[in-house]
Amino acid sequence: MQSDISNHQSRIFELKDGLEKAQSDLKQKHAALQQVTAELTEAKQVIAKLTAASQAATAAPVKAPPTKQQATAKQAAAPKPAERQSLSLQRTPYSSYKSIPEYAIQRGKPASGQSNSMLSDDDIGWVD
Repeated sequence: MQSDISNHQSRIFELKDGLEKAQSDLKQKHAALQQVTAELTEAKQVIAKLTAASQAATAAPVKAPPTKQQATAKQAAAPKPAERQSLSLQRTPYSSYKSIPEYAIQRGKPASGQSNSMLSDDDIGWVD
């Protein structure tokens, strides 16, 4: 009987320790849940404000397109944004076409003693 009582008492102490640990874990989880709930409520409010603002912007009355004079005046008054270079590399596509070098092109009349590379009317009749 004494051994059963000591076993029960040791078991009671173990259960009390487990209960205390479970309660402390529950308090931590409850605090974390409250924090997440508060953040979620705040996020909902921000989303509602942004949605209302975007709906108000799209619901604004549509203006008539500006005339050429107004558009030119706006372009002249608006500062030009600085050109930004792209971070991506741009490769030119490979082309099998090669231009004829300038030194290979014959320009003007041939010098005396040289014949024109073009065929004459008589030569064309012979070639046909």
